[in-house]
Amino acid sequence: MHWDGRFSQSNKEWSKQTYIPPDKDHNSDFIVGSHPAVLDGFINQYRRAYQALGLFDHTHCEPDKNKQDFEGKVLVLSPDTLKESCWRQEDQLWLATGGFGCRPNGSGRAVFATCLSDGEKTRWNRSQFVGVLRDDAMPEWTREKLAEIQPAKQEQTDAPSIGGMNMT
Repeated sequence: MHWDGRFSQSNKEWSKQTYIPPDKDHNSDFIVGSHPAVLDGFINQYRRAYQALGLFDHTHCEPDKNKQDFEGKVLVLSPDTLKESCWRQEDQLWLATGGFGCRPNGSGRAVFATCLSDGEKTRWNRSQFVGVLRDDAMPEWTREKLAEIQPAKQEQTDAPSIGGMNMT
């Protein structure tokens, strides 16, 4: 495709960022039989519609996620992980609460997190996150949710403890 002048340069660049699994048995699922100019037009329409969703991406995150500790930070879940019906900013923002995957050089990949929009708690893999959301990209509603969640966490750590165990 890089040599084909029927595809726009912006679509060629975009295609380099799109992941296609290295599964030779199923890669034929990605083959399109239409004329390249028609496909280029379709890709333009798709990219405009996707951009209109206003989803978070790597430009909204702190640089170099591979060197960051995720614990206690607001993370951006990749839209590739979500069903299309959940492609909303609210569904992308999660507070990392623990797991070996929170550490950049951890021995595991599990990141335990709480969804900021609905409070759901679940486990994700570190690789499923785009990165740590920058403070200047954080919506106001997110700050309010964090204020609700974090004082509750603080109360738990203020409880009397014996040998590192909280007595609550």
